[in-house]
Amino acid sequence: MISSARMIDGIKILGFIAFPDVVFEGYIIISNDGGLTWDKYGNKQNFMWGITDQYFSTIDNGWLTTASKMYHTANSGINWDTLHFNVSKFHYFDSNNALGINDKEILLTNDSWNTFSVVDSIVTNIIPDEKIISNHFMLSQNYPNPFNPTTTIKYTIPSSYQNGPKTVLLKVYDVLGKEIKTLVNEKQNSGNYKVTYDAKDLPSGVYFYKLQSGNFSSTEKMILLR
Repeated sequence: MISSARMIDGIKILGFIAFPDVVFEGYIIISNDGGLTWDKYGNKQNFMWGITDQYFSTIDNGWLTTASKMYHTANSGINWDTLHFNVSKFHYFDSNNALGINDKEILLTNDSWNTFSVVDSIVTNIIPDEKIISNHFMLSQNYPNPFNPTTTIKYTIPSSYQNGPKTVLLKVYDVLGKEIKTLVNEKQNSGNYKVTYDAKDLPSGVYFYKLQSGNFSSTEKMILLR
């Protein structure tokens, strides 16, 4: 059973068999006739622990990752180079530039994983005491981060906020500073608040959310990774 497929040029299709939630082994099949017939790809290699993600820029050149390692081929799967670092999911912007995640970090490469840098840490959960209201404005890191496609943003309007409710703005921007979405635009009293943001219509990438009220302004970064 094909877990996912990628059409390369309208006729040639790569199929990916057995992701880790199905069985603990994976392999690639190829069709050269639009899916009528199939054969194992390249050297017919099996990948222990299944295939958790894959990207092929051409039928010859591709990357895939398992639960513990990343692999790269430049000759249609005849040979696979093993990259000994852990990336469970990745998103390619092109064949050189990509984001990858593991259980602790977000990684960025600009040269097809020959080198990479850590650009952020993973936030999986935040459990604040909802009954405590801070004396200061607070804008928390969204969680989960990276996210796909929904994430939660929490913020605090301080208990020292006097003279009634004030107008609060919470907006999302892209990396060029273009406003994407207004999440909050209303008067709010002091308290702890949370907003769920659904980015289902946006492409993968880095975005920013900004909280403003009176003279206060704070911005945080979030990563949408499909």
